[in-house]
Amino acid sequence: MKKFVRWLFIIVLCSLLGFTTLSMTGCWETFTAGFASGAITAESVLKQAEEDLAENIERLNKKNIELEQLLEQTESLEEKAKIRQMIADNEELKRELASGKEVVQVGQEGAKTNWNDPTQVSAFAALVISLVMNKLQDRDNKKKDRELLGLNKGIQRFEGTHDKTVAGELHDDIKKEKRKIANGETA
Repeated sequence: MKKFVRWLFIIVLCSLLGFTTLSMTGCWETFTAGFASGAITAESVLKQAEEDLAENIERLNKKNIELEQLLEQTESLEEKAKIRQMIADNEELKRELASGKEVVQVGQEGAKTNWNDPTQVSAFAALVISLVMNKLQDRDNKKKDRELLGLNKGIQRFEGTHDKTVAGELHDDIKKEKRKIANGETA
């Protein structure tokens, strides 16, 4: 699924560059006529893709609810760690599906855009730029999520091998340090 989202993202970017090239070479009117005829078919395909993505996100939500219930019933720390990892993996997949859904929605907006109207073209370009910026921000968030997941796994291992009061103190110290970092305090 990652490759699908990545390729869809690349296609949108290449399309935007292609639109610019067509307008600079004077081929724009011919392109818009062909684009309008193909937009009807593309719109139905994009609508189906959006529905499929929404359905898959809903399935993942239901699966995570089941896993949360299983997590509450499980006693073993190892099993809890495995279940938490499965939930984290599902959340990552949901994030990717939501990203794919955004790309599909941008494609739908592109199909609806009147390419002869500069206002609509610039609005579409702004939409694509915001999608790119969101994608870049999402990469940063993924990195932070992985760091936090590793930190939580380390805490869980420590809790499993040490006294609960010592483990609780460690957890509280880490929370305090994370708050300091979030507030910009370095010392």
